[in-house]
Amino acid sequence: MFYRGNANSAEKALLSWTKRLEASIQATERKRGWNYVQFATCGEDMKPKNRTIVFRGFKKCPGTKKKCLKFVTDSRSEKIKELGSNPSCEIVWWFPGTSEQYRITGDVDVVTDQSDEEQQFVRESLWNEMSNPGREAFYRPAGNIIINQTNKEELTEVKVPAGGRDGDGNVLPVPKTFVVLLVWTDTIKYLNLKGNFAQIDRHTENSWTSELATP
Repeated sequence: MFYRGNANSAEKALLSWTKRLEASIQATERKRGWNYVQFATCGEDMKPKNRTIVFRGFKKCPGTKKKCLKFVTDSRSEKIKELGSNPSCEIVWWFPGTSEQYRITGDVDVVTDQSDEEQQFVRESLWNEMSNPGREAFYRPAGNIIINQTNKEELTEVKVPAGGRDGDGNVLPVPKTFVVLLVWTDTIKYLNLKGNFAQIDRHTENSWTSELATP
């Protein structure tokens, strides 16, 4: 049996993906690492590329029932080039405490210093919410550069403003390297291993459907 209960119980167990995800977050947010997700893109070589990034909250799209997931990244990272060629992504979010998994697919809006005023507000707000070490990362050299004798001094002796702040302790303006990723979801596959329960949510024409599925 694919659900620990009868068929009627399974139907009643259906919840919108946002309510279910918010409940999963609430149940585990006191545990370190609850907001780490796996974020996969398609590389220019047509091979999958995956990495861990940090969930930064939700953003609602005005006038619709859609919500996006917020993340931040460095403009020099490989994923920016990959999303420029193909904006699709898939996120896998595993909650070990509750044995729940979300597979989330959608398209990504990349918010840079060239984006519109509304998106700049989101970008600036997230910059100010970052931890001091988090802001410092955006002043360091780009990742994945091989260090050799020629560039060693240049790469290892970069002056990084402490905490991304000025001499008076104020947060510095948002650097160009700071980019926000807005993931607009279209399909969410939910699995609960403890309850042997699964559902699939799909977005079409400004509405969501939730359906039972086999685990």
